[in-house]
Amino acid sequence: MALFYLAATGVLAILAWQLQHVVYNPPPPPGQIYAAVFVRDPAAHVALSADIDPNHPWEDRLTVTVGRAPSGQTGWLLVIECPSGVPRSPAVPLYSEAAPQAQSAATRVTVITGVASPKHNIMLGCFTEPKSLPSTSGYSSSLANVSVAALQLDDGMVGAQGLPMLYAQQNRPGRAVRRLVQIFPNVTCPSATAAPVPTTASSATIQASSSAAAPPQPAGESTASTPATSSSSSSPSPSSSSSSPLPPPTTTTANPACLNLTPANAKLIKYEVPSTESTIETLHHVNYKDYQLSMYPTGDTPPENNGEESIVWKAPSAQNPSFQATNAATQLDGQKDLFISGVLWGIVGGAGVASVDHLYEAYRERKEKAPRPPQ
Repeated sequence: MALFYLAATGVLAILAWQLQHVVYNPPPPPGQIYAAVFVRDPAAHVALSADIDPNHPWEDRLTVTVGRAPSGQTGWLLVIECPSGVPRSPAVPLYSEAAPQAQSAATRVTVITGVASPKHNIMLGCFTEPKSLPSTSGYSSSLANVSVAALQLDDGMVGAQGLPMLYAQQNRPGRAVRRLVQIFPNVTCPSATAAPVPTTASSATIQASSSAAAPPQPAGESTASTPATSSSSSSPSPSSSSSSPLPPPTTTTANPACLNLTPANAKLIKYEVPSTESTIETLHHVNYKDYQLSMYPTGDTPPENNGEESIVWKAPSAQNPSFQATNAATQLDGQKDLFISGVLWGIVGGAGVASVDHLYEAYRERKEKAPRPPQ
């Protein structure tokens, strides 16, 4: 009997823990997709249109239109950062420098390049199609699992001062990219100071050694040369001290070379955030049944052919719509599971006490029946 109570206690405890675990440990939120387009000529106009399907997230797509760019500056580059940092293959390392002297770790992103201006339909590729039924693959076709995209808002851009420059290591626009370096305006190269030169009273004129300034690079490109300090010369007076004073430190705008983020011989092409851009994002096949929706900003809700609705967000610039869906039926089921779990834990406690009591009684009976040693 004691073993029976003990086995029943273990089974009920496992069942109660499972029900409680589901309620108190819900699946993580779907995360955030970031998609940003950079162009060689900031005067180019960029239009982004994202189509999100909650039932088939592996079919989410983005339409990129680049126009108003001169023929010599038609290169553009799309950077996609998927939730949980798992991009589709092949992935490119992205280094983002948003603060001086604070080098960050690389992020793996998907990079798509182009040089033509017509529309380009691109699959976001952040989710893979399950090979089996949704119930057995761990994927639930639910509004609560929708990941809307942040368009023209890279994760490093949010809250940063100024717009960044993006340097791509590639042979020419439209070709494969090996690595990306994103640098914000407030980041500068390490300070450089001229070395002190000793002087004496008998000296006539001493010139400080200097290096010639690097020639300017063509627009849209940069090389990996190290920035040089400006030349200077000094002529001490008869009352000069034994050493010349140090000039103030000089700073230059940061680039991947001075930050040691690219090989010395790497060919870099500079991209910028377009000055004009428009974005539109559409969440298709929205079924409001059993759901409570919360969104900001509030999007338009035109009807679709299948009787469902879609949510459309439009903006003349970058946008990051916030969308949350709560399933009332799931919440009710969770409350029921929590109640049943509490009842089971009560039964487990009672069965546990009974098991201890029966084990103690069995111990006493065995001790009483045990033969006593002769006196």
